[in-house]
Amino acid sequence: MGQGPKKIIFHIKEYGLHRPDTGSASHGPEVPVIHPPERLYQEHSNLRLTCEADTFPDAHYIWFCNGMQCGTRSELLVQNVTLKHSGNYVCQAMNVLTLQKRNRTQEIEVEGVQVRDVTVTGPSVATEDQPVTLMCTSAGTSVSYSWFKGGQSLEPGYHILLTNNNQNLTLDPSHRSDSGVYTCKGSNSISSAFSEPHRLDILYGPDPPIIHKIIDLKRSKFHLSCRTDSNPAPSYIWFLNRKLLPDQPSVLVVDLAKDYGGNYTCQAENRSTKQKRKTTLEIEVVGSWFTYRSN
Repeated sequence: MGQGPKKIIFHIKEYGLHRPDTGSASHGPEVPVIHPPERLYQEHSNLRLTCEADTFPDAHYIWFCNGMQCGTRSELLVQNVTLKHSGNYVCQAMNVLTLQKRNRTQEIEVEGVQVRDVTVTGPSVATEDQPVTLMCTSAGTSVSYSWFKGGQSLEPGYHILLTNNNQNLTLDPSHRSDSGVYTCKGSNSISSAFSEPHRLDILYGPDPPIIHKIIDLKRSKFHLSCRTDSNPAPSYIWFLNRKLLPDQPSVLVVDLAKDYGGNYTCQAENRSTKQKRKTTLEIEVVGSWFTYRSN
């Protein structure tokens, strides 16, 4: 006996969504809670916030940082925060079934670390016309730097260069007038501090010597002395007609009555800069008359 076509009957039941533990229907979200509640963070630390809302099923979370979406999970992590990260952080929890949304706002303030240990490093001695660089460092966050010489603020220009956020002060070329005491100031939004004074000594010279003459007409004598500008002070030696004089007094006495005419040369030497400069005074004696000239 043949069989007719079979009928398959599906019985469909509509099930509501229930919480496993209580059997209650979908609900929420309640107003979210943000952990931790602290609002103050130090610059360059990490900001980690967690958002939780009582809802079923589990909520979908969106974070807004100062009005801009910045996260889509319950946890928000912002590493190495800076001052610009201060502001309002909003956690929005949404029930994906009911499409209900609730928000919680937490204000975050990022503060800088106080400036301390401001230090100037670099040479304490340099030679004129050579570049010199002093460097300033400090502990702190978002530090800006400024330089002072003898208490007077230094600004870039001419031979003064400020680079690397003003941390580096370069004198190029250096000049003898750059000798002095330098200090660096570090500042941020929290505090400011000065470095210990840094002494810079610029070596220079000697410049061409100047021969000073005192004429004693009664005794027919010249008194010659030699001076120049140099750092450190130079040593002096005298030559007569290119021959080194055996005695090197601080004041050279020329006896015109003995016909000690000729070319008197003063040579100044700076042993630190290894520079020598000289000036010659020509004295001509004719009888009781004399003339002189420098070259």
